[in-house]
Amino acid sequence: MPHVWCLQHPAQRPPLRVEVELASLDADQGLWVGLLAAGRAGQLPSVIKAQGPYHGAALGVAQLSQIVQALLKQGYALIDEPLTWRLSLAAERKRIQAERREHAGNYQFSPDDVPPL
Repeated sequence: MPHVWCLQHPAQRPPLRVEVELASLDADQGLWVGLLAAGRAGQLPSVIKAQGPYHGAALGVAQLSQIVQALLKQGYALIDEPLTWRLSLAAERKRIQAERREHAGNYQFSPDDVPPL
């Protein structure tokens, strides 16, 4: 199962490029995040988006595969090139991790934690 996809729309000049990566968000909790960067080839990405978090890599791959399939139906083609916007994707992942640390806590509901009326 790939964790990285690179797509390009060949009909556009300059070509539109989309890079998709599944990255570990929190290894201790098994959380993964899908990162997508899009823009013109040869330039910085004009859009960076995140999907998730996903509980497990398999769920993340399944969801991102659906996004890739939708792009393929819109005329994009998979290309065998390394990600050129990997630093931009890594910066977005770090931003999300910092935001999660800022709001860290156990937010799971337990009926035992509710005082009786």
